[in-house]
Amino acid sequence: MPELYKTLETAGDFYAIRLRANRVLQGRIAHLLKRPVGRPPKGVKRVYSDFEYQAVSWDKPRRVVAKVEWHPGELFPRVGFVVTSLPMEPDWIIRFHNQRGTAEQHLLAHINVRCQATYQGRQARNQLDAVVLQGQGAERGPPSAARTGLQSRSLPARH
Repeated sequence: MPELYKTLETAGDFYAIRLRANRVLQGRIAHLLKRPVGRPPKGVKRVYSDFEYQAVSWDKPRRVVAKVEWHPGELFPRVGFVVTSLPMEPDWIIRFHNQRGTAEQHLLAHINVRCQATYQGRQARNQLDAVVLQGQGAERGPPSAARTGLQSRSLPARH
């Protein structure tokens, strides 16, 4: 969804959005996918990495954070990728993304409505855009308590 990234970046909003794994992303973390040497750990072993990645449909490279989890008794690791504009450490970004609640569901519902409107013709899409813009304007006031952690002045520095 390259247009989504552009829109959020233009507005100055931070984001952390899950990416589906592909061969290129898997290749970037291949060194983390090798089974750890020695006895299996009794608990989950997590490893994080971040790197620049540019999908074919993107206009520029973006930061991707990867999480690799080795669970006791499992032969293969669990792997996840998040594209983000947040300047925090990779483990913080993954925790933040995992606590996103229903925000992602609302975002996907909004995107689905926009896609349906595109197929219903330009007039329907223009009406939807007007509603979306009105809704965005109403949210530009003081941040709610839930969004306070995303304000740029309160972001912890990345080391």
